Amino acid sequence: MFVFLIGYLLIVWFNIEKGDWILLTSLFVCQPSYSETRKRLFQRILGTLSGVVTGVLIVQILPTTAGQTLLMLTAAYAFFVWLRKNYAVSVVFVTIFVIAAFNLIAGKGLVVMGPRIMDTIIGALLAIAVVRFLWPDWQHKRLPGLLTTALEKNKLYFSSILDEYRAHKDDDLNYRIARHRAHQADNALVLAWQGMKLEPKKQQKFQKHAYSLTYLNHALLSYLSAFGAHKNTSNYISKDQQEMCLQIEKVLARAVTSLYENKPCDPAIGLHSFLEDLALILSSCEKGVERQKLVLLYNIAEVSEQLLREASLITRETRV
Repeated sequence: MFVFLIGYLLIVWFNIEKGDWILLTSLFVCQPSYSETRKRLFQRILGTLSGVVTGVLIVQILPTTAGQTLLMLTAAYAFFVWLRKNYAVSVVFVTIFVIAAFNLIAGKGLVVMGPRIMDTIIGALLAIAVVRFLWPDWQHKRLPGLLTTALEKNKLYFSSILDEYRAHKDDDLNYRIARHRAHQADNALVLAWQGMKLEPKKQQKFQKHAYSLTYLNHALLSYLSAFGAHKNTSNYISKDQQEMCLQIEKVLARAVTSLYENKPCDPAIGLHSFLEDLALILSSCEKGVERQKLVLLYNIAEVSEQLLREASLITRETRV
């Protein structure tokens, strides 16, 4: 709303030609986060410039009314096709549509392209300035919450896998829902890390931690998925393996609780001694499905241990 007010005042004060394009550009460029707005800004400007050049060339080839009507209809159709696939390409087609439409209405398609380029640049810069200086949503502020959600969803996913083993089920609905939500949370963490790289340097806090957390969480999810896939080959899990799983599940639950309370994870709840015991069991275990399960449990425990350490570092730094 504020960006529209500033845009409207600029239009009135400077009597900008076709100033409504400033408001439209601000509307489409302004996104919830700085990184997304920055991406959309470059896509909008690049698409507009490319559309002007392409549209001018095509108009010279199709100077007739029938040709430009066909061009306008084709550009409108292509705009809606590409709108969700690639915003920059969709802007190219909507710019071509504008050229053809103004040519048909008043024969001024090429004349209005100068104001369109200028209004697009003004609107895009206005949007990025508002998001940058007034209501920035930096990714480092969202990171602890996203990490907590990702760990919680992984813990629930792990619990649903254990339920599958205990009940000897095959792709139960709760299991599939937990798996889907774990992947969603992992994707949100990845997007936050990618978005952080586009933010100003001084706002790229926890960048190294963010990379480590993203990598470790993705690795944990991969190991959990592999462990869940083994239930299709053997729905049996031994009593010892159940106890191992319960210990890992308990540690993940405590870690989630610590993160929710914004407290550093207690090193005493780690899995260091558990990993040593499991390594001894693996050294004497014969090859086969059971060994593969134990290897996956070891990997799940090891990655969980590393995640606890990284999460503790993030929690300590956010409390400073």
